[in-house]
Amino acid sequence: MNKFLGKNTPSIRESNMELLRVLCMLFIVCGHITLAHKSDLMGDSSYYINYFFRSFAVVAVNVYVLISGYYGIKLKVKKLGEINTMVTVYSVLFVLFSLWVGIHELQIRKDFLFLFPVITKQYWFITVYFVLCFLSPFLNLFIDKIDKKNLERLLLTLFACFCLLPTFSFLFNFPSITEDAGYGIVNFCFLYLLGRYIRLYYRRNFSKYVYWIGYGIAALGLCIFQLSYSYILGFPFTSLWSYDTFFVFIGAIFLFMYFREIKIRSRLINYVATYALSVYVLHFHPLTFSYFFNDILKVQKYEGWEYVVLLVILPVFIYVVCMGVEFLRRCCFLAIKECINGSRLNRF
Repeated sequence: MNKFLGKNTPSIRESNMELLRVLCMLFIVCGHITLAHKSDLMGDSSYYINYFFRSFAVVAVNVYVLISGYYGIKLKVKKLGEINTMVTVYSVLFVLFSLWVGIHELQIRKDFLFLFPVITKQYWFITVYFVLCFLSPFLNLFIDKIDKKNLERLLLTLFACFCLLPTFSFLFNFPSITEDAGYGIVNFCFLYLLGRYIRLYYRRNFSKYVYWIGYGIAALGLCIFQLSYSYILGFPFTSLWSYDTFFVFIGAIFLFMYFREIKIRSRLINYVATYALSVYVLHFHPLTFSYFFNDILKVQKYEGWEYVVLLVILPVFIYVVCMGVEFLRRCCFLAIKECINGSRLNRF
């Protein structure tokens, strides 16, 4: 490829997993739109639309962790510091914004926590991901030491305890082992180890399109099963959208495996993917989430096919807007850094 790019031009790294990151963030935004819409009236068109779209989108978080495990996290305190700075800046700015527009009243004891959003879990994914990063050197060492057979036994045990058992616990309404619906470090560690296993040992045995079909079947199966179970129970059943349940787990694996097998190289995709985490932070602040989606975007007024179109288009729009906001923040921070470095040089 370099002969076409030029001898001194660096090759473009593969973009399949970067595209998957972007797709999963669009899925996350789509899922959050369904949360904001809040259509729980059984039989209503939006009720079915929410079940359909969310069943396809709910795999996103698990896929993100699988990607981290696949490539292996190399703990870099500087990188985590940059993420912490980004999260803190937006956390504080949105508190100020919510006070300014009058959707929040100042509560010093509670609002003080927004100065430390990572350790106070203002964004649950960021906090748990930070913990995973700090555990990653030990998880990587463990993978290096354990043999394939014992790793497979461990993964099967984890699958039974933290995926199959929670699935049955939701169906029959008894407590699972973790009781965190897969939002905790246990599920993240399991998926991380599984991602490492796939990278080190798994070899494809059939067409990549089997994975794509498998993802579709898992999502449709989740949708149909929950709708059917809802009618049996007489109320909306949504528990199988938890991240530690069978359909979500299998769907995430299939989607991840499909993108693992495709080959794409694009500087644009790689660049756009660098904004994925900031999109999550910008659109999901606890004080402004409802205000943006319900008061500004008014997602609840959309029904039928208009709502379908909204769920397809709005996540892309939000991603682009958040990219623009984060681009401006990066430019501002770069300018401040250059000013500081320049002033230091002038002293000498």
